[in-house]
Amino acid sequence: MNELQYFNGTSFSKTEKEYLCYQLGDCELQTAKKRFDMITELLASGVPHIALSVLSYLDAKDLVVAEQVSTTWRDIIRYSYDWKQLVESNVERNPLWKSVFSRRGWYKYLSKSVHIGRELYRQLYQCVSRDIHSLDLNWKKGHYTLTRINTGSTVTCLRFDTKKIVSGHGAEDYTIKIWDRSTLELTKVLRGHTGTVNCLEFNEQIIVSCSDDTTVRVWDIETGLLVNKLLHHQKWVFALRFTDKTLVTGSGDKTVAVWNFESPTAITLRTVLADHESSVYTVDLSESIIASGAGDGKIKVWDSYTGELIHSLHGHKKAVRCLLLQGSHIISGSFDRTIRMWSIDTGKCLQVFSGHQKWTMCVGYDGKRILSGSRDETIKIWNTVGGLMQNRSQCLATLKEHTGWVRALQFDDFHLMSCSSTTIHIYDFLGSNNNNFCLQTQTNIERALSSS
Repeated sequence: MNELQYFNGTSFSKTEKEYLCYQLGDCELQTAKKRFDMITELLASGVPHIALSVLSYLDAKDLVVAEQVSTTWRDIIRYSYDWKQLVESNVERNPLWKSVFSRRGWYKYLSKSVHIGRELYRQLYQCVSRDIHSLDLNWKKGHYTLTRINTGSTVTCLRFDTKKIVSGHGAEDYTIKIWDRSTLELTKVLRGHTGTVNCLEFNEQIIVSCSDDTTVRVWDIETGLLVNKLLHHQKWVFALRFTDKTLVTGSGDKTVAVWNFESPTAITLRTVLADHESSVYTVDLSESIIASGAGDGKIKVWDSYTGELIHSLHGHKKAVRCLLLQGSHIISGSFDRTIRMWSIDTGKCLQVFSGHQKWTMCVGYDGKRILSGSRDETIKIWNTVGGLMQNRSQCLATLKEHTGWVRALQFDDFHLMSCSSTTIHIYDFLGSNNNNFCLQTQTNIERALSSS
């Protein structure tokens, strides 16, 4: 059957059933009705306040699903709840809700001076729920819209925020390029490095970059002017990370340099971590931890305050090309083609993700999924939710848009950006969602506002 019959003859398409079951987890809707028959009984018994008290234990997303149980359920939920307050509370406490509201431009609907009615706020809640559901499915299935930037020279690294994309470049020009995030137009070109720009990071004031020319350079992000140049490493500098107070750099001279970062013009060497026996390809840091990966396949974990070595992680069979710290985990990628997840507390390897045909060049992790880019020209999306307990890894999707090594990637809730050859790819995982219900709801809201 293409359609399934539920709840007093109400008909749901396969897609609608999938959405509703997503909201209820693995609970079958017919079972849901049986569980909640008590509500109809309470209303029939003349004690609606008790029915409302029972329903108060459901969160707003479950209330949306519960409306489908019967017309009685629908009426009491639609007309007895403050949907604007439910929307506001979700936006306040849920980062993904905040992101959807910001992207859709819906914050204006939460203004104290705006009143669009209970029903439209209920529909607005459904819109966000559907967007989040579609977004989750698109990541899992590898559905997206793609935009490309042709940069004109080999892209070796990139980072982005809500306003800009910053890319580092190789042999053709050794530059750093800044792109407008909205228009994708090139706004600045920073020149000064005399070797490939291997890594960069930025915040609202500065860009910090490192290069094969053995230098670390600090640039004013508004003017594009060089404000500091650090000379310490004896060979190429391949990796860096910085926070408000600390800068960490890794080099082909087998060391990790830790710098005091007082201001862009006041950066002094704090200590040198010299326990590696091979070139350092990658570093990351948190408030208390520094992690570094080297050409011999080893990962070192250090106390960022004392410089004491906490763990030496063994497992990769070839060079560790990339790593990152996320919560209590380290995610690493290697020339042995694998990605590994490690426990920072114990130093043990928790999971191995295998599937790339050539070197793993870059990784990302947001607590739900790992993304990895490879010399095999693909990006893989890996599931980590539930996979650790089952001691298995799952590749959800493989993206095959690149025609060269995937050298770097970064992603947020909606977008993935990656680079290879002379091109930056921008994947939009919400852009592929044709949500007619939300478009109609937004039209209805705007119409209600214009007539008020």
